[in-house]
Amino acid sequence: MKRLVVTFAATVALTLATAFPIRADGLTLVTVSCSDGDSFSATVDADTLTGIQQAIQALTLYPAGLSCGLATAPVLTAIGGVASAWNASGFVVGGGRFQWPCPNGPGTFFMNFGLSAHDQDGTTNVKGGTFNIAVPDGPTQCVGPSNFTSKPFCLIINNEPPGPYTTPPNNPWYAWLNATATEVHGDYFSGFISPGQTVGAGVKDTGNPAHQGDLGPDRIAPTPEATSCPTPGFGTPDPNGPMSQPLTNGNITIHPQSQL
Repeated sequence: MKRLVVTFAATVALTLATAFPIRADGLTLVTVSCSDGDSFSATVDADTLTGIQQAIQALTLYPAGLSCGLATAPVLTAIGGVASAWNASGFVVGGGRFQWPCPNGPGTFFMNFGLSAHDQDGTTNVKGGTFNIAVPDGPTQCVGPSNFTSKPFCLIINNEPPGPYTTPPNNPWYAWLNATATEVHGDYFSGFISPGQTVGAGVKDTGNPAHQGDLGPDRIAPTPEATSCPTPGFGTPDPNGPMSQPLTNGNITIHPQSQL
């Protein structure tokens, strides 16, 4: 009888131990909610979390008509178990500013950008998001204030699925998106973009700024026409090419669906 009681107690203890949840080491469930009414969730590691925080902060510091908030929660797992799977979207979120060549002479001017897009069920179809670029007013700007708003409909992420040493800080992520322009204001963008027109961008994520190392800053290559999305592989416009620009300030975070 005594042996039976001991065996029963041990069984109960093991059952309870595997049932009690603990925090999965290094992982966080994030939910990004933006001013366009869109939101998405994903499980991310510490570096990606920092990158998202920096991108969201840059949306406020360098406004382009998009703002986002971030909510976090621990990822729980049973003792002795593995973290629960989360059916996350592949996503791109970014904010900041970059310099662009003046249209009528030497010099450059600043453009702010805001970007949030996430895919639908692992396809290249976009479930929601916004891609905006704004030229802020300023005494050193060679063009006047101007901006456009667009809604992404295609998103493709390179290096999907990731392999060993293929992600920042060893190698960058790349993504390409297409979007439909919905609003255009100011002389500059009105000269070559109209509502209903397809615009896009190729973007490069070299990790959060503290860990970019030899890869250099993130880059963006905006275009007033369609990108290569949804064609797989390295696309166009080239985020390393002559019409791409490094971010002067801000951050871009790319997270493929299969990363975690």
